[in-house]
Amino acid sequence: MTQTPHHRFALAPWAGIPSCLGLGLVGALLLGLAGQAQAQAQAQGTAPAAKQSSDQGMLTVEGTVAYRQRIAMPPQAVLQVQVADVSLMDAPAKVLAESREEFAGRQVPLRFSLQVPRSAIDERHRYAVSARIMMGDRLAFISTEHHAVLTQGYGNKTDLMLQAVGAAPEVAKPAPAQAKADRTPPALIPTQPSFALPASFTGVLPCADCAGIAQTLTLRADGLYRMRSVYLGKDGAPRSEQGRWMAEAGGGKLVLQGASTQQMWAVGPDKQDKSGAALRLLDLAGKPIVSRLNYELRRTAQVDEISEPLNWQGEFVLQAGAARFSDCVSGLSWPLAMGGDLANLQRSHGQFAKAPGAPVLVKLQGRLLTSPGPDGKAQEQLQVDKFMAAEASGARCEALKPGAEPRPGAAAGQASLTETYWKLIELDGQKPPAPAAQQREVQITLHKQNQRVSGSSGCNRLMGSFKQEGAAGLSFSRMAGTMMACSPQAMDTEQKVHAMLAATSAYRIEGEHLVLLSGRRVLARFESVYLR
Repeated sequence: MTQTPHHRFALAPWAGIPSCLGLGLVGALLLGLAGQAQAQAQAQGTAPAAKQSSDQGMLTVEGTVAYRQRIAMPPQAVLQVQVADVSLMDAPAKVLAESREEFAGRQVPLRFSLQVPRSAIDERHRYAVSARIMMGDRLAFISTEHHAVLTQGYGNKTDLMLQAVGAAPEVAKPAPAQAKADRTPPALIPTQPSFALPASFTGVLPCADCAGIAQTLTLRADGLYRMRSVYLGKDGAPRSEQGRWMAEAGGGKLVLQGASTQQMWAVGPDKQDKSGAALRLLDLAGKPIVSRLNYELRRTAQVDEISEPLNWQGEFVLQAGAARFSDCVSGLSWPLAMGGDLANLQRSHGQFAKAPGAPVLVKLQGRLLTSPGPDGKAQEQLQVDKFMAAEASGARCEALKPGAEPRPGAAAGQASLTETYWKLIELDGQKPPAPAAQQREVQITLHKQNQRVSGSSGCNRLMGSFKQEGAAGLSFSRMAGTMMACSPQAMDTEQKVHAMLAATSAYRIEGEHLVLLSGRRVLARFESVYLR
């Protein structure tokens, strides 16, 4: 939220002016300044933490709704905004206020204002705003981030950026005869592929150094895709990548946007089965590949469900005991299933979250599964099989996009000593042993607040304090740890880690590596773990 700037005003002595007149002028001046400050606050959209309506029993929650796509909505599209109590883990969110209004020729950003009964607010609870755009019975856009309001230090204003759902919409172009006469914004027409969803496609594509790449692509109606590739004649497990798919060109082209790659596929009929559908890979410019080799995937009769373990990166939120994960690439969000490695992921939230309920950027391995929800109905959840890493700088998904600002505290191409997850890669000149299945990797994080250090010695958690001296001095003190039973190898590593920290007197950072020193002798090397 934008805050009104604080101005300091100095009043000059009022020499030679009678006291009553002086007080009157001072009072008028103060009233004028107050009116000016109020006008500035209104112009800048500044509001108090919980704005009261004329009815003292109501609170006003307001803000704007927008989306990034440069498209216009049809007049009959409906914007829905809700304020709900999201505190309870085992019950549906309770809606406190809701608005529904047609676009009616307006375009984003659209403002909203909802009245919430003051009597319905419990300062111990958490409240959030959500929004969606409906086109008939089709969900076109939806909010995927948590927008807290009213309690826990949050105010009454928030701006929502919605994400497109499923196929990307297409701008309808007016006919040539109407182009000059019709000056209204073009309407948004949902673009869907010519086949029903969900759908799976499979085929063997050319490979430069193997017998072929057997690929299986699955598309879901919510916009999620998974491409699984098996390199024939080579050892190794299948490789899978997931992301967001979009339809363009009237549904005749699919764009698959992964974490690091983008592919385009042309949609057409199956040459062997005219009643079926097929996808043909396009080049980087979106043009057909001219070749006698096969670049086609054919639709399968059965859908290959997205159920295998996948690598995910996204924002993890833990509020009132409810754990939720929002994928950075697809923009989709799921509640997290109990069990698996969820406990370690939850501990990372307590370690890295900048505030209670704040999101933490994490990397994990997990799978989608369907299980009964709090209301007994089946719901899709993400099960955490392995927590891999967390971003300590407080960065969000936006930081992963091209052109994003560098993470705080880090120079170009160089990690920051503090608020970085440092993974041990060398100890006393040797590579540390790989942790057993039940153990964690050796890692430390130095926190600016209270100059404390936290991490893992491989089996037990470690904690303590650190002190920086000058440009390169560094020492650790009051180091302690939990007392879990460890294997002999893990205990040996743990003792060496504590001895190394006790002997540290200096450090240097080499790009993405932290080197701990005792004088000039290298004690250990660490590597920063970030989500790219």
